[in-house]
Amino acid sequence: LCPYCVVGEATTTEHILPKDIFPEFAINVLNLIPCCSQCNSLKGEEILNTNNDKLILNLYTDILPKVQFLFIDITYNHNLNFNYRLSNVNNINNQLYNLIERHFTKLDLISRYKFKAIQLFAEIKNMYIAQHFSNVAEFDIFAQNQLNAHNMNIRYYGINHWKMVLEHACASSPTFKQFILDQLGF
Repeated sequence: LCPYCVVGEATTTEHILPKDIFPEFAINVLNLIPCCSQCNSLKGEEILNTNNDKLILNLYTDILPKVQFLFIDITYNHNLNFNYRLSNVNNINNQLYNLIERHFTKLDLISRYKFKAIQLFAEIKNMYIAQHFSNVAEFDIFAQNQLNAHNMNIRYYGINHWKMVLEHACASSPTFKQFILDQLGF
């Protein structure tokens, strides 16, 4: 997958420093990164904003925090809705957190993650409904098992992977729980 978005398939090679502006780095291995065509296109030639701040994370040199900064809010009012958001509740260095925000904005990651969440949600919902819970305690046991599996998967995907954030929210959200119980007629 594309390391910029972890959504699209890495089918292109992206020049971190644009080859037209920095031809001397055009074939430098540390200036090349596999990525999806959408990220490649959205990144474009622009590497700094008007304040001379980097717009995109350099995944060779920028060390991502090991704390959560990507969250999802689940709301339920006749329909279930997912809204991803960034938050610095874990006190990430402001300079790095601002770069993460610019990266997400430049690559339109919040809306791309929401689109993927909508696709994955049917699978998650069906996985819960297929359990045919006979009481709320059975739901709680199943959700706890999902959280246990989720915690093992975080080691591979990372805590800020869009799918990990969604799975955790579904297994721990009272809103999602109510949605499933309503679907089962509780």
